[in-house]
Amino acid sequence: MSKGRTVTVRIPGDVCGVLAKNRQQGRGYLALFRAKDDFKGRARLMWRQLGEEPLTGKVRLTFTIFRGRALDPDGATWAMAPLIDGLKGEAFGDDDAVGVELGGVRFVTGKAWAGPMSVTEVRIEALDGG
Repeated sequence: MSKGRTVTVRIPGDVCGVLAKNRQQGRGYLALFRAKDDFKGRARLMWRQLGEEPLTGKVRLTFTIFRGRALDPDGATWAMAPLIDGLKGEAFGDDDAVGVELGGVRFVTGKAWAGPMSVTEVRIEALDGG
C-alpha cells in the first residue's frame, strides 16, 4: 500500500522554454513533436533511475520549475503535459481525472537556474492506497 508515500523526480532541461503554450507559435509541428517526445523520454528515464515502485491509487502531481524567469502559470501548466505522459504507466497508473489531481505549479527563479541549469521537479504524492 502506498498511502502517504511521496516521490520527487527531477527532470533536467527547460521544458517551459520550449513547450509553454505562448512559446509554440511559429514553431513547426515536427519540432514541437520532437521536443514533447524528448521531455516525455526524460521524465520516464529519470523515474527509472530512481528505482522506485509505482504509486498505486490516486496521486497528486505538484510541479516546481527552476529556471531563470517565471512564466504565466497557465502556460507552464500546459508545458507539463509531456512530463505527465512520460510518468504515466511508470510512476502511477493512468493520467485521467480519477487517478491524478494537479497540485499546482511553482517557480524558483534566478540566474543560478538560467539556461542549461533549468530543472523541473515533479512531486508525486499518493492520496490513497487503492
